[in-house]
Amino acid sequence: MFGKGIITRYVSALMDYKIVNSNIEGFVIKCALTNLRSRAAAEQLGYRLRVAQPNEEVVGEFIYG
Repeated sequence: MFGKGIITRYVSALMDYKIVNSNIEGFVIKCALTNLRSRAAAEQLGYRLRVAQPNEEVVGEFIYG
């Protein structure tokens, strides 16, 4: 629908690597609700929207909200 799945594959590989090589029990993926491509990548990895945090969006080096 959106792209070629490069980000989804990259994030999946990174998560697999960290699980094997670190003491990590879970991950949190944050993205803007309106960023449909990022949301799609997270959903392809099995994540579902759990909490919406209004007014918390990083743009460049500044945090608005």
